[in-house]
Amino acid sequence: MKNVWIIILMFLSIINCQKPLEIEVIVENPIAVDRIHETIEISDFEIDEITPDLQVMNAKGNIIPSQKIDRDGNGEMDQLIFQTDLAANETQKFKLVIAKNTTFKSKTFALFVPERENDFAWENDKIAFRMYNKSLQIKENVNNGVDVWTKKVSNLILNKWYKGRDYHRDHGEGLDFYHVGNSRGCGGLAILHNEKMYGFGGYVTWKIITNGPIRTTFELTYDSIEINGNKYSEVKRVSIDAGWNVSRYESMIKCEEDIKLAIGLSIHANQGEGSVINNKEKGFISFWEPATKGNGNIGTGIVLEKEKFLEAKEIEKHHSLISFCKPDEKIVYYSGAGWDKSSDFSDKESWDKYLVNIADRINNPVKINIKK
Repeated sequence: MKNVWIIILMFLSIINCQKPLEIEVIVENPIAVDRIHETIEISDFEIDEITPDLQVMNAKGNIIPSQKIDRDGNGEMDQLIFQTDLAANETQKFKLVIAKNTTFKSKTFALFVPERENDFAWENDKIAFRMYNKSLQIKENVNNGVDVWTKKVSNLILNKWYKGRDYHRDHGEGLDFYHVGNSRGCGGLAILHNEKMYGFGGYVTWKIITNGPIRTTFELTYDSIEINGNKYSEVKRVSIDAGWNVSRYESMIKCEEDIKLAIGLSIHANQGEGSVINNKEKGFISFWEPATKGNGNIGTGIVLEKEKFLEAKEIEKHHSLISFCKPDEKIVYYSGAGWDKSSDFSDKESWDKYLVNIADRINNPVKINIKK
């Protein structure tokens, strides 16, 4: 009889050890604003470990797309992300479970393009962007401006467009008609000194952190520049999430004193004045450009935490958002574009409304409660 009880206890112990992992994740929208394609971020220290077979289950019991990210490059996943749509003040519940490792369709992508003067380009299902290398700066006097590629389609197009080498014409998917040159383009950053903008030029090294179904993240480094006897350098980490028309920029600028920064939206002299909104209260600027012949209108914008918004003004043919940075401090902002020939933005009002929504969400992040 004693042996029977020992076997029963051993069996119960095995069952208990094999009890499936189930962690509840409660996501709360704290504001009366709808959040479409909201990205939920969970770090490894919140759930102990992020394994390849860790999946996200919604309230209906369905496994939904998620992505595991190694942010620090040490070979171990330290962040799990997934997306959901949250209505105003809505709370949703999810579960983290162990299930079959699934490959989800990718909606974001980035690539280095050595065959096109070392461009670095990135995109999602809404929009595409690129930045220029030091080699093109030497050749064509470009700077650290951000180029915009407008899209009508949700599929990823960078490889196709670069291969075709005819992306300045619309073949039904969109095109590149946004001019950057030596400007900041759509959200390039510069040091502001004596009311003059100093950009960092073309990037010199690149590194892709993650290329996934929900988020693409990469890092660019720049040569140092000298201003009034002081040297400055920048490391920029850029992310784009599925469903968003803006990218997230996180810049670490090496400096020895507090500095002012200007994040600019280029004003194209041959297109007229357009319409600009500077909203310090919510923390964004919006610029709706006049249409170019046959290509439609484009809206550009910059969003950041409103506490970092010092002022907005025109500097060197840019609508510029002025912020600040202290030594060893990161500056984080968002910038992007919308096109009236896409299905998302029909006019200036729809673009302005989108930026208001993004600003509200950035300044009022979702609340996440994890119950193990």
